[in-house]
Amino acid sequence: MSSIAILGGTGQQGRALAQRFQHAGLQVIVGSRDPDRARAAVSAWTVVAPAVEVADNAAAVARADVTFLAVPFTFVEPLLDELRPRFRAGSLVVDLIVPVTFVGGKMAMVEVAEGSAAEHVRARLPASGSRSLAARAPASPSATQPRMAGRAAAGGLGRGE
Repeated sequence: MSSIAILGGTGQQGRALAQRFQHAGLQVIVGSRDPDRARAAVSAWTVVAPAVEVADNAAAVARADVTFLAVPFTFVEPLLDELRPRFRAGSLVVDLIVPVTFVGGKMAMVEVAEGSAAEHVRARLPASGSRSLAARAPASPSATQPRMAGRAAAGGLGRGE
């Protein structure tokens, strides 16, 4: 059975994914900067087997076959710089990140030097061994060719696309 780490697993997107994967019977590890706070949040969820585990981000990534990034864009660079050596060889990273910020109650897009959040994430992953996959595919099929191998390797996670 594949293990799935969700970094940012107590936020809206992360929580929804964690609960759905848990209900499907998959092994879920919620990664957090503050595991005690995350345990308190997860303990309020409806309990089904298997139980959702909680760990610090480094431990979650080190144990996962698939890691979902559900953290704010401003946190991803320092997070991946810290976690880069912890990703398992052959693991898959799924990026849910949108490069936005909120200032004065208004949303604004963040300019990304690499051109997209997915490329920003990919540049911060280990040079070999991990694959990245944006949550939403680019519009141009020719631009997705290198990424398709990651989808195929994800097995059931890529179905329906």
